[in-house]
Amino acid sequence: KWPFIRFLGIQEPASTLFSILNLLSNYIFGYQVLRRHLQYNVHPLYSMWMIFCLISMNGWIWSTIFHTRDKPLTEIFDYIGAISLVFSQFACCIIRVGYRTNYMRLAKVASLFLLLFFVYHAYYLLFIKMDYGYNMKVNIIVGVLNVICWLLWSIINLLSGKVYVWRCAVSVILAMLFATLELADFVPIAWIIDAHSLWHFSTIFLPILWYRFIVDDSTYLLRYFN
Repeated sequence: KWPFIRFLGIQEPASTLFSILNLLSNYIFGYQVLRRHLQYNVHPLYSMWMIFCLISMNGWIWSTIFHTRDKPLTEIFDYIGAISLVFSQFACCIIRVGYRTNYMRLAKVASLFLLLFFVYHAYYLLFIKMDYGYNMKVNIIVGVLNVICWLLWSIINLLSGKVYVWRCAVSVILAMLFATLELADFVPIAWIIDAHSLWHFSTIFLPILWYRFIVDDSTYLLRYFN
């Protein structure tokens, strides 16, 4: 791990700042947008998307804490917070694909399985062993399945005329491309900005697209099924 110039005692200033901006982005363009445009018990899947938004915000809170103070416990919760976002987005995809279809019960069972596996995974990292290799494999496998699921669903719906779905496809593709920054490794610019911090910077604007898609999709479901 590269050394960084500290600012006000913060170990990784750039990653900390960008984590805070991601948190604010999810709050402003996610939480507030959902509350403003959707209604509880009116718009389909409202609760699911609010929970997803809160999970995302929690992940960025732990990312901020970890990059401020790199300790064994803050590191574990940063990893758990990050992978919870991947698991929850995949679970949301499964529920959305199965919504109001003959496969809804199967979708709920699959999502419950994902939840139980995540709980086991978090327990393993916390109380058994902080296994970086195992965590990375789980992250990659679930992440790839999540991307494939959302992209296939987006393509099918775009071909059927649901133009608004383009935001979902673009969000997922950009998130996948931005994640490749984690593979880069270079001496930090001015001993402040490294590849990891650039990855965090790149994701700041994704909630604008993602939550606009969610609002449009929930509005579509409300009109279609009512």
